[in-house]
Amino acid sequence: MLKEGKYFFASANSFNDPLDCSIEPIYELPPIDKIIEYQTKVLQDNEGISYEDALQKSQIIRSVPKAELENLLQRIKDSVQQILKDEYGILSLSAKYDNVLMWSHYANYHKGFCIKFNCSSVNPLGVTQPVGGNTGSDLKY
Repeated sequence: MLKEGKYFFASANSFNDPLDCSIEPIYELPPIDKIIEYQTKVLQDNEGISYEDALQKSQIIRSVPKAELENLLQRIKDSVQQILKDEYGILSLSAKYDNVLMWSHYANYHKGFCIKFNCSSVNPLGVTQPVGGNTGSDLKY
């Protein structure tokens, strides 16, 4: 960051705690009629067929066992979770500079150093938000 003027966003896979970045997408299987409604629109848009023809083709979904649909939903959840883990990085910052445990984990075992950022509209870090229940009331900039 200091030498090249770039921020480093670490892969969730590089964190020492595998649950640290465990994002669990919340999905529920929608009612069959909603699935058919959505599929009908997709067929209309992608195949350029009439609403009636698209609706007729979409009815086949009714023959798919619920367990199979739930399995498909789980595979989609797993896929989204993996994409979030592989494709997005994390820039980890703290408002507290004197936490010994953080220095142990995130500063190469106390060999790192601290940088203070000013939060302003011209600084990309000025729009960062605290995570994990911190309301920001104890943040000092």
